[in-house]
Amino acid sequence: MFRNLFKEKQLIDRELEIYRQERTNAINKKMIELETQCATDTAEYEHTFHSNKEKLGIEIGKLEGLKETMENDVETYKLWINEKDKEIERLNTLLTLMIKNQQPISINTK
Repeated sequence: MFRNLFKEKQLIDRELEIYRQERTNAINKKMIELETQCATDTAEYEHTFHSNKEKLGIEIGKLEGLKETMENDVETYKLWINEKDKEIERLNTLLTLMIKNQQPISINTK
């Protein structure tokens, strides 16, 4: 009677060990799948992140270059306007002097 119980216990223990090994293998397999998927997703994310970062860096560089060009253009236009203002003032002064020095003109209509 004890021998039968002992054999049944051994059989149950073996089945339980096989079940544990199968469950452990299934869990390990699922963990490996998840680890692989996680590594793939991380690699894709990092690639996308660095790609976008590079694109944004290029765009920022372009915008900074455009800003610098526009700032230089503003300075150039300020100098040009200043020179034009001086020229207008010079011509205005000449015109004023010519008007002051002009002899009166009389027209005879007889």
